[in-house]
Amino acid sequence: MPARIAFLHTVADLDESFRAMTADRLPDAQVDAVVRPDLLASTLEHGRLLDETVAEVARLVHEAARDHDLVMVTCSTLGPAVDAVADEVEVPVLRVDTAMAQTAVDGHDRIGVLATLSTTLEPTTALLRHIARRLGQDPVIESVLCEGAFDAARAGRQDEHDAQVAGAIIDLASRVDVVVLAQASMAGALGPGVEVGVDVLTSPSLALDALARLVG
Repeated sequence: MPARIAFLHTVADLDESFRAMTADRLPDAQVDAVVRPDLLASTLEHGRLLDETVAEVARLVHEAARDHDLVMVTCSTLGPAVDAVADEVEVPVLRVDTAMAQTAVDGHDRIGVLATLSTTLEPTTALLRHIARRLGQDPVIESVLCEGAFDAARAGRQDEHDAQVAGAIIDLASRVDVVVLAQASMAGALGPGVEVGVDVLTSPSLALDALARLVG
């Protein structure tokens, strides 16, 4: 029976790209998605995850788990809410950034984290530290907020967003062994073929590789 996969997005544009990546890795999979930009908007408005947002994520995950073999939440800002509900359901519930964080910690002593939202920077950095402690490692982690880039993207100025993020990546890469892009929406900022001298990790492809291994 084909795998049944549910995605929870807070950015509508991610639905198409995650469907395409899933089809490439698991062509027979049934893919469903829930898009809830209000969950991210509320978090940005209040500067933190509200209890009601955590509760709504839990409700959505429980609902998706009833009819699917795996649930993935593609918004890193919601990471702590995913952690809170993951053990409550019988199917795997994945954070989009876990595989990326594991790859970053593996063999790297200096990790740079770049985000366009402060509400994403903190949970991504915390995830890296948690995985490093679990593996008995103690990397130096430098976290950088690319201010203004998210507002540019939200206003439809994607080229401006990408230019700001690319510049921040190049600057951060001069001081670290690997750069972690905290949000799935940042994945295309550098453009194809651009080299910065260190690995630049983005969550979507690594997350889908992990999902495919798990389903397979």
